[in-house]
Amino acid sequence: MSQTLRAFVAVDLPRAAVEALAAVQGAVDRHGLSIRWVRPENLHLTLKFLGDLPTDVVDAVARAMDRAVGDAAPLHLTVGGLGVFPGIKRPRVLWAGLHGDTRRLGALHGHLNRALADAGFAPDAKPFRAHLTLGRPRDRIDARGLADAMLQAGTYAPIGLPVEAIALFKSRLTPAGPVYTRLRSAVLAGPAGA
Repeated sequence: MSQTLRAFVAVDLPRAAVEALAAVQGAVDRHGLSIRWVRPENLHLTLKFLGDLPTDVVDAVARAMDRAVGDAAPLHLTVGGLGVFPGIKRPRVLWAGLHGDTRRLGALHGHLNRALADAGFAPDAKPFRAHLTLGRPRDRIDARGLADAMLQAGTYAPIGLPVEAIALFKSRLTPAGPVYTRLRSAVLAGPAGA
């Protein structure tokens, strides 16, 4: 019987971006709102959540990732601004926005979705909305206070986010929160403009 692990495919963030985003979290947090923050070391750009993955299909996922990146060149993104899903009156996710090569990022997500579908994974039902989850507001958050905090903290300087690889991560839940471990990577090594 195969064991399983909780897994997702994502872009790992460079240390400088993590540190800058942790400062943004701190700027919002100073407003005293009830938000469950993503630990800085866990910040990432999710491309595909896989759920409980049998360990014997990890190699198939890695091959799908390699097919998805193909000969794609690295992407150049910047992080800027703040927003919430689904809206300010009932926010569930506080996020930082992405700019730059977002069309190519969307295409990469589409290639990944198709390659994983060919490997037997259900395609994403919702359209891809590139963002970085910073925290999750709790149920009784002050919407006006959150809007004010986002307005003030959302004017941070753009944060560079080079995308040179995608990675398969396993997520292990602990009492202190999830711990992510990179299992495999697929490098975007194509020529510029590819």
